Amino acid sequence: MGCSKHSRKIFYFVEKHLEDSKIAISREIMNDDDSFDAFAEGFTQFKLPSSMTNSDMKTASLKSDFIQSSSATITTTTNSSVHQPIEEKIISNIILNVRLKFDYNQLTKFVEELKQRNSKIVVNQKSYSIFELYTLYTTSEPIDLTNQKIRKTYRPSLFIRKADAFGAWNFNFLLGLFDVEYECPDENNNEFPPVWKTTFDTNVEINIIHLSKQTTTKESKSDEKSNESENKSNEPATTLLDILKAICQENKYDENDAFKWLQNLKDENINTIAHLRTITNDAWEKLSRLTHVVKQLIRDYLQLNTGSNIFNQGNIDPYKESKATLFGDIHRVRRYFYYVTKHLHLTSYLDRRAVDLAIDEVRKTYDDDGNVLINIQNYLHTFCLQNMMDNAITLQQKRQEWTNELSQLYSDTQTLQLEVNKHQSRLHAAKEAFKYSETHYQIIIDKEKDVKEKVNAKLNKVYNLNNTSYSNSNWITDIEDGNNMKLIYQEEKKNAERALEKSRIELKKQNDIDLDLKTKIENNKSQIKCLEKFLKLNLEEEHKKLMVKYGRGLLLYGPPGTGKKNETHPRRHQ
Repeated sequence: MGCSKHSRKIFYFVEKHLEDSKIAISREIMNDDDSFDAFAEGFTQFKLPSSMTNSDMKTASLKSDFIQSSSATITTTTNSSVHQPIEEKIISNIILNVRLKFDYNQLTKFVEELKQRNSKIVVNQKSYSIFELYTLYTTSEPIDLTNQKIRKTYRPSLFIRKADAFGAWNFNFLLGLFDVEYECPDENNNEFPPVWKTTFDTNVEINIIHLSKQTTTKESKSDEKSNESENKSNEPATTLLDILKAICQENKYDENDAFKWLQNLKDENINTIAHLRTITNDAWEKLSRLTHVVKQLIRDYLQLNTGSNIFNQGNIDPYKESKATLFGDIHRVRRYFYYVTKHLHLTSYLDRRAVDLAIDEVRKTYDDDGNVLINIQNYLHTFCLQNMMDNAITLQQKRQEWTNELSQLYSDTQTLQLEVNKHQSRLHAAKEAFKYSETHYQIIIDKEKDVKEKVNAKLNKVYNLNNTSYSNSNWITDIEDGNNMKLIYQEEKKNAERALEKSRIELKKQNDIDLDLKTKIENNKSQIKCLEKFLKLNLEEEHKKLMVKYGRGLLLYGPPGTGKKNETHPRRHQ
């Protein structure tokens, strides 16, 4: 045809990619609208080489006419799609599913803490929980799911990949403790719109899915298909296809791509998760069925979830030997959520329980000579304090609260003082009654000796049969009189004891009431003094004085001979 080799390549490329008036753009290269606009604009300005526009070359001319007409059609279609973006839809309800990966009480308490609303977390005069505020903040910008045909769930990408002097590294913000995903309950078929976002008017529902429930869901896969489809989102990823679907959800790929990747992996004789874990770095580079981007996504997912139950099936527990690591990771995730929700000042740098447990674990293998660990522990405790600096509005609210509390204390103190004055009459009556009962009882006790003498005199007459003056007809009367005198005295003594005990109880009751009222008055007076001093303070300046100044430096610990000095001495002057 007389065309150069370069021209034939261009002609073949245009003919192939203009078929059916469509442009196939690789996702790896064209990943945003700006790049697409530049590509379309450049394509409309495309011109064939002069060798292909020669009048003698009829075939090339016909091809050129086809290319121009096709390009015009595509430009129109492309520009219309670019200039008519999909409208963002604000959803009114959203569900946050938190799927735990470990069955620890500490982890359960932590997610429940994030689920409960906190009076200190107030936005637009409304209190939120950390999970609610996190959901609203992270979904406030439009989220594009147009590339996904199935939009039942949205799983955000919560890891970063960076490269430094030592190579590439990945970091999971949730540290593998749990996963989060979103569902939309109020749209068609419970699917997210193609482009959506939330506002602070959106209602957020939190759903905690425990590890035991996930296991139960997995074992019940043999139930009815309707139940399977309902519980499918709650099942942990346990197969190779599940892993690929999870990767699609996290990176906004269509779920059908997971089936394509699965077939490509099978073509490479990779059929299970175990096969994936055994692939070396060199072997990854030799896989030809998958693109570089897809391979990197799978490798990142493997690296981020190696320590979780997705791959080890529960056989390896990274926190089994170290509860300090568990508490430490929980606190790191806590700081992440508080940072995203802009309330990082409400939490400390370190968790005190994690520090104490870590010192205890180190002490088992390290001989603490010279109280080194105690000094380290005390130093780290300073990072466990919360440096909460209140703003001017909060300080003003506190001052107003203290003023109201002071007024209430003044009023309560006056009321208590009136009650004390009224109670003095009852207390005086109780004291007089007790004094009378005590005197009466003492009189009865003093009477006991006289009664005994009279009774003994009558009884002695009966037993003295040789007494000639004694009348045999009166001895029974004398015995009865003596016994009656004894019974009457015992009854009087018991009544006096009961009256004394009753008056003693009443006096104690009135004394307790009087003491309680006076104690409350003294406590109120003490609080009044403290509040009056607080109201005289400049709270903003005083708060600055109370801020803890943390030490700065590098802390190394370990047994002798591990290279601590060798690492620090050369750098002490740097």
